Amino acid sequence: MTHTPNPRVGGFSLLELMIALALVALLLGFAIPGYQQYMQRSRRSDALDALYQLQQAQVRYRGFHDGYAAALADLKTPFVNNRSAQGYYQLETGAPAGEQAYSFFVRARAIAKGAQSGDADCQTLTLTQRRQTVTLEPLACWGRR
Repeated sequence: MTHTPNPRVGGFSLLELMIALALVALLLGFAIPGYQQYMQRSRRSDALDALYQLQQAQVRYRGFHDGYAAALADLKTPFVNNRSAQGYYQLETGAPAGEQAYSFFVRARAIAKGAQSGDADCQTLTLTQRRQTVTLEPLACWGRR
């Protein structure tokens, strides 16, 4: 009985391994940017929640005063250092000059060099209320069309 060695022992050749790695890299090249965009859209909810809370705080403030608050410090909010709850956005509020009795805005700006800094279309989200009319800018960032 003669034993003939099998020239092809199990495993992958270098060429097969390189092709598999190239395919994985190609798939990741498509998947990672899509995942990053998804994460940026989901983190926008941090800003939206904060802005809605600030809007409600402004309305409460107006119930006890002659106008809307000119600064976040005037409102009783849970936001530490004027940052959104998850810390992705810097918050501000105010009233246009001469319109404090019936108008205010609340704004969330993505923190520079933060997780949302790559969200180019939605760096700044603003809710403006003039009398009974609310304006959301940019509208596409609010998930409404």
